[in-house]
Amino acid sequence: MRFLSYLFLQGLSFVRRPRQASLRHCLVPLFFLGASRGLDSLAAQTKSDIGWSSLRMGLQASLQPGWIASDNRQIQPGQAGLGWSIGLNAAHSLAPRYSFLTGVLLRGNVFNVMVDSFRYKIPGMDTVLRDIRYQYRTQGLEIPLMLRLGGAQSSTQSAPYALFGLTTMWNTRVRACFEGQELIGYETGEFFDPATETYRVTNLPGSPVDQDDRVALFSAWLGIGLGWEFPLPSAMRLSTGLRYDYPMSQVFRGDYFKGRFQSMQFSAYLTF
Repeated sequence: MRFLSYLFLQGLSFVRRPRQASLRHCLVPLFFLGASRGLDSLAAQTKSDIGWSSLRMGLQASLQPGWIASDNRQIQPGQAGLGWSIGLNAAHSLAPRYSFLTGVLLRGNVFNVMVDSFRYKIPGMDTVLRDIRYQYRTQGLEIPLMLRLGGAQSSTQSAPYALFGLTTMWNTRVRACFEGQELIGYETGEFFDPATETYRVTNLPGSPVDQDDRVALFSAWLGIGLGWEFPLPSAMRLSTGLRYDYPMSQVFRGDYFKGRFQSMQFSAYLTF
């Protein structure tokens, strides 16, 4: 840091005109010199307080029950579905007992909805489909951006921690079931690209219901959670916790279905 400050001051002295060699010309180098010394002192103090590497990598696995919160009368929430996530995480220490937590995880969500029967009256017939049950399964990449407060840090004692931040997910695969069965024309367990596929119920052969229920490609949640961190041998840490994800985006891309997916995550991750 001091070396970079020296180079900056030397370059500054060359571009300055002679008539600017005034009090301001003297104060600028002093300012940068003092700032560099302050940053050096802060970095040294932070390293001393933390006592271990500022960047730690780890493995994470989670189970997350999720459910739909409806924003209009076209859909109603169904039963909660059980999702999962697994992948790598990274924690960067910002200050003693403060860290930034992120990572890359594979995540799968499961949610159930019931469709308003009035939208599904077959033209030219008196019958109305009632209590239509959809089940959606999505898979994609999750990237959390969380601020973590507390934890064991360099201590040998276990300690609680709190989480707050943003969780994002890019949906790469999705599939839907209708009344517990695969949709007509789809194979069992087959996943599709959410950017191009529409999952429409077929009431009669060749007569799809005119509803656009494509799943959105991007999802975001505001997360808040609590947990406990336990020190392990060889400078490893085991953390377990609970996090609630409040939805900030819509599940569907169409104009009729409006709902938000929320979840409760039970996670465990091991850092090295």
